Parts: sequence; C-alpha cells; structure tokens
Amino acid sequence: NHAYKSMMPPVENLKYTLWPTGGIGAGTSRLECSQSNQNSRECHAMGDFRKFLLSNIMRHYPSVKDDFVSHRRQVLLDKGFVDEAYRGDTKEWKIIGLTQRTYRRTWLNLPEVIDVCDELHKVSKHNVACVEVNVEKTKSPMEQLLLHGKLDGLIGVHGAQLTQAILLPRNAHVLELLPWIPNYISGNWVQRRSSPTPLGVIFHNTDLNHLGYSLGRDSVPLCEGEEGENLKKCFLRKGKKGNFKKFL
Repeated sequence: NHAYKSMMPPVENLKYTLWPTGGIGAGTSRLECSQSNQNSRECHAMGDFRKFLLSNIMRHYPSVKDDFVSHRRQVLLDKGFVDEAYRGDTKEWKIIGLTQRTYRRTWLNLPEVIDVCDELHKVSKHNVACVEVNVEKTKSPMEQLLLHGKLDGLIGVHGAQLTQAILLPRNAHVLELLPWIPNYISGNWVQRRSSPTPLGVIFHNTDLNHLGYSLGRDSVPLCEGEEGENLKKCFLRKGKKGNFKKFL
C-alpha cells in the first residue's frame, strides 16, 4: 500500500488516468482516432500517453522492475519450472497472459489451453509459461500493474479486459482474438483485420506489437447441431443474450 501511495500523486493533482476519454496533447477525442483515419496525427496520442505512463511509473516506483522479476520468478516456481535455488532474472523465459472474464467473453477451455502452452518448454527449445489474467479478481490498480508488467505478451478476445495491455512492458505483444459472429448479427465488423478495432486503436502507433486473429465458427459452441434456417433462427434467438461472447 505504501508503494502504491508513493507512486500516485494526490487526487487533486492528477493529470492523467489509465484509460483517458481524451488524448494526450491537443485535446484529441478518442472518437477522432477511427478506422478511417488511423494514420493521422491524432492517432499517435496513445503512443505519447503510454510513454508518459511508463516513465511516470518508473519515476514514482523505481523498484517496480525488481518486483516484476519477483512475480515472474514466482510464476515459474508455482509451475515447477524452476526450484528455490533459481536466482536468475527470468529473461530466458517468455511469460504469456491469457485473459479471462467471469461472466462475459468467457474463455471456456482456458485451463486446457494453459496446460498445452505449459507443455511447450518440454518439447521445444523455447521456455514458455502461460498464466490466466483476470482483472475481475484484482483488488487495486497496483495489483493490475504487477499482473501485466510481468508478461511478455497478452492474448485475449476483443473486449475491455485487453485495455490493461497498456501496462505491458515495452515492445510486448498483444494478440486480439476477433470473435466469430455471423453476418446477420450486429457486431460482425469485429472480424475485420484491415484496420485496428476500436480497442486496437489503443495500441496503434505505440511500441506494442498488436495483432488480430479471426476466430472461426468452431470457436462458438452456441447452437451446435443446428443447420440451415434452424441455425439462423437459433443464432437470432440466443445471440441477443451475448452468448457469442463465450468461446473456445
């Protein structure tokens, strides 16, 4: 708590928030940075903000890098990938966060995916560890900072849970899974990869490496077994309840 309080200026002096409604600099509205003008000057606002945010964190919390290493080491210890004698800086490992949410946009088979991911270091030369990232289980901004700052990459379905990727280390990777939605359901625009999604604009023109991957029909267990017109009716009936946001 003391470290967090020392990191944050008094509330009345705050000049930024982690998720601003405006941009940095000339008062740019986030709505101005759209898919139609993604290369405009306004779209560099988030890059400027991220530089400011990370430098400000380092200035007010100079031990944060050591804390990131400590948390990374704990991940490896918990998984049995290293033992108590390990004193390395963990740079030889890649720790990947897989986002989860409790109620909406639930990754249904996430535990199985993490198990497969963790097996990679046994069958390849790459040291990879995967962890669940669920911001709904965190209790403070500091906990979210440490949760994301220890990662080399973050993978998750399009949604608000990816906004905290702004806290990832420099040059980290963000893979935005684009949910499958039939073309007669509102929101199927999210499948497009020709330009950043409204979420992806947060990472556009920053040091983060942001990629989009379109999921297929088999990622949505909704209406399994239905075909033809019955399938469409099922989607129209059940899709309105947000069931497309539960995926495999």
